[in-house]
Amino acid sequence: MITVEQDKKGTILFVKSKEIVSKEDMLQGLDFLLKNTKLPESIRILEDAIESEVTFTIKDVPSFIEKLRIVSQRFLSIKHAVIHKSPKNTALAMLIDSYNLEPIYKLGVFTTQNAALNWLNE
Repeated sequence: MITVEQDKKGTILFVKSKEIVSKEDMLQGLDFLLKNTKLPESIRILEDAIESEVTFTIKDVPSFIEKLRIVSQRFLSIKHAVIHKSPKNTALAMLIDSYNLEPIYKLGVFTTQNAALNWLNE
């Protein structure tokens, strides 16, 4: 589920990940960013994936990076905070972050919503 809200710093997308997240789900989420023409050029994303289990593997990460590079061409900046409790999910997020898509795409991995929001609002 994705909700879009405005605050004093601009647009923030609140994303609640499904219980099971597949490769296709990840790519659909990136398609949402790419195809939603109502989004501004700079966005913040708060993704709650605490209860999620991923079914994709490390072998799928390059396809996410390829799609992220395409999505990044549409925006000036994307600041994405994801909340995980699973070591596997955290490791996969950190692997994606290691591809260093900055300065357009910044990914932060957190264990609490408060920490994620603080980082998004810096």
